[in-house]
Amino acid sequence: MFQRVISALIGIPVILALIRLGSISLQLFLLAIFIIGFFEYSRLTESMGIKVRFWEGLIGGIFILLWSWEYATSVLETLIVLWVYLMLYFIIMQNIKDSLSIISTTIFGLIYLAVPLSMFLIMRKFDPSGYWCTMVMVGTWAFDSTAYFVGRKFGKRKLASILSPLKSWEGFIGGVLATVISSFLFLSDFRGILIGILLSLGVQSGDLFESLLKREARVKDAGNIIPGHGGVLDRFDGFLVGVVFVFPLIRFIVGGVW
Repeated sequence: MFQRVISALIGIPVILALIRLGSISLQLFLLAIFIIGFFEYSRLTESMGIKVRFWEGLIGGIFILLWSWEYATSVLETLIVLWVYLMLYFIIMQNIKDSLSIISTTIFGLIYLAVPLSMFLIMRKFDPSGYWCTMVMVGTWAFDSTAYFVGRKFGKRKLASILSPLKSWEGFIGGVLATVISSFLFLSDFRGILIGILLSLGVQSGDLFESLLKREARVKDAGNIIPGHGGVLDRFDGFLVGVVFVFPLIRFIVGGVW
């Protein structure tokens, strides 16, 4: 617990500062998140007996993130690049055994990691103050922290006992309420409430999905780079899916200029 708190006290101000700075600082940070996260993802799949083309996937993900910041005006362009990369993969691997499994697992790693991070980059590019990105990040932390502590204190009804025996409905409800309140403080009308609900659903989905990966791989944590939290996937699992849940709505609220 002590390591968990210390990591949060150090990490939260750093991440908020990077969001505020934006540009190359945030881009490099998200690139680091992708590189470490993709490495952890590849280790998890290897533990399941599924191969990943690590270097090709790494280069593809880096390209997606660089493309997003420099050129993309909508996430559609990022997905087009992803599709082109997929086609190239089919060509260069068509004669290799288990090629479809390898392709699918590698491409899914990019969808799971690079695409959500590119959405966050696009959001920040058209958000001069970093307001919306800060709202999403703070809401994610609000859900994670509240769900954790409420679940430990009051959790009785299991949310998904097969995937994660410690998660409870009480913790989930507490997390939703905290995220809605957090989002409402940023945007004090029904849109803030809706963002809070969608974000909390996304964060919980991401958390459960990563639990599924770890359960299948038979490991406790995806990594150990963050003291008290585990790996990058353990810390950012909810954020990766939460961004996807709220990106379309925030884009609509801003006016569809992306």
